Amino acid sequence: MNIRILARLPSRTTARPRRSSETTGETFLGGPVRLKLRKPNMTSSQTSSEHHFVTLTTLSIPTLVLPTCVSLLCSFLVFIAVPRLSRETSLVTSPERNLLVSVSLFVPMSIAMYAYVFFLESHSSSDNQNHSCEMHRVVLRGLVGWIGGVATLHATAILFGAPLLNLALRTALWSAMISGLVFVPCSIVLGVSPASWLRLFVELRAKTPVERHWCLAPSLGALLGSWVGAIPIPLDWDEPWQAWPVTLVVGALIGHLFACVVTLAYASTRGAFLRPKKRQ
Repeated sequence: MNIRILARLPSRTTARPRRSSETTGETFLGGPVRLKLRKPNMTSSQTSSEHHFVTLTTLSIPTLVLPTCVSLLCSFLVFIAVPRLSRETSLVTSPERNLLVSVSLFVPMSIAMYAYVFFLESHSSSDNQNHSCEMHRVVLRGLVGWIGGVATLHATAILFGAPLLNLALRTALWSAMISGLVFVPCSIVLGVSPASWLRLFVELRAKTPVERHWCLAPSLGALLGSWVGAIPIPLDWDEPWQAWPVTLVVGALIGHLFACVVTLAYASTRGAFLRPKKRQ
């Protein structure tokens, strides 16, 4: 009777095999303390934010040439295509009609071009294999950035001395055109992160080549060109091209195109447009 009971009892000397998910720490009261390792639970907001976060860290030929093409497109519409429609749509004689038609054509094209190239490059980049990018989100990001840029530039122009009520339409059209050049690519690349915007435009520090060639250099060129273009306005030359905001538009387009050409030449000489091979 006693022999059978002892045979059924488990042996205390035999040690249990450890599981792969358990580790033995220090002993507590003579017994081993088992610590079970688990992966931290991620909230749905964290997973969704990581799911839609896409960055571009390398330059390809379409990514590098795109800002120059956008600048040439805007200049072609303002100086050649729209004035060809009629004499009443010239930038000097009728700034409102010229900018209204030019902005109506340019802004949708700018958002579509930047969003399409960003969408294609983000899917072909090896840095975004575990992330996804949806086209409508990129377009929406560019549209929201353009609207915010119009409001910001309009308020800034008024603070710097632009007419408040008399030429409000001209100021709004100028803001809409500059926002299509500056805020659309910045909003697509940077998103809505205030830290990224402050780092780029306050510290003037770009983390990736795309931020430098899409955002920093063209934006500085357009804004500095507009500021230099405002210098001839108060002079008493009584020329028709001194009307608000003709010189600002010309200065912004020249500055933006100059910055794009300089960055394009700089990247071409250094071979920065060559894409590294994808990771296997």
